[in-house]
Amino acid sequence: MRIRWSLILPAAALAAVAGIAAAHHSFTATYFEDRTMEIEGKDKSLNTMLSLATSIEPAWLRELFPEDIVGDTRVSYDATSKRVYAEEQLRFRDLALSGRKVEPPPADEAARLLAEEVMQGRLVLKQWDHAVDQWVLRLNLLSRWCPELQLPPITEADRRHLVEQLCHGAVSFKDLKDREVKPLVQSWLSAAQRELLERHAPERLELPNGRRPKVTYEPGGQPFIALRIQELYDVPATPRVAMGRVRARRRAGRPSGAADRHK
Repeated sequence: MRIRWSLILPAAALAAVAGIAAAHHSFTATYFEDRTMEIEGKDKSLNTMLSLATSIEPAWLRELFPEDIVGDTRVSYDATSKRVYAEEQLRFRDLALSGRKVEPPPADEAARLLAEEVMQGRLVLKQWDHAVDQWVLRLNLLSRWCPELQLPPITEADRRHLVEQLCHGAVSFKDLKDREVKPLVQSWLSAAQRELLERHAPERLELPNGRRPKVTYEPGGQPFIALRIQELYDVPATPRVAMGRVRARRRAGRPSGAADRHK
C-alpha cells in the first residue's frame, strides 16, 4: 500500500487564512493542517480520503488573494437536452466557489454554440432543404461562370455566419428547428442581384416548345434538365445558362408507357 500526503493550500497561505480566521473567532489555526490521503489498492486504483476538512469563507480568500478570485459566465451546450446553458461562477484559481444559473444564456454565445451543432450535422434544420442548397449552389456557380456580374458567393465561413444569424435568439433546438431559412439566405443578395441570378442561373428554363423544366445544378459538372423524350420535340438546340456560356445537359426519361411495354 502506498500513501501520499499533500496540503490543500500552501503553508504560507494556510497561516495567513488562519490568522484571519482567528481574528473572526471562527476556529483555531490548528484546524488548518488540512491534507488529503491517496491510497493505492492492489488493482492500482487510487482512493482519495480527507483526513480533515475545514470550511473557508470566500471573503477570506478575496481578502488574501484578490488577484486569484475570478468571476465569469460559462456557457455550454448539452447534447442530451439539445440546449444551451449558462452559469455565473466565482472561482478561486481553478476551484469553483459558487455558481448561479443564468436565464436566458447570452444570445451571441448561444447562437455560436447552436450554429456549431448545425454545421457539424448534429442538429438538422427542417427548412434548410434541397431548394436552399440549390439556391446557394446556383449563386456560387454563377459568380464563377460570370465574374463580371460581381455576385458575392456564399463561402463556408459565410454559411456559418448565416446559420448563426438564424440561431440568434434561440437557446435550444426546439426554438430553432422550424425557423424559416430561405428568406434569410436569399437576403444575402440585393433585389437587383437576385434578378441577375434568376435570369442567368434560373431554377427553371424556358424552352422553345413552351415547357419550363426544372434545372438541377451540380458542384463539379454541368447543370441538367430531366425530360421525357417526347417533351424534347421542337427543341433544336441544347439550352444554355450563364449568359449562354454553359450548356444545360438534357437527361431524358423513358416515354410514357415504355415501362409497361418492357414488363
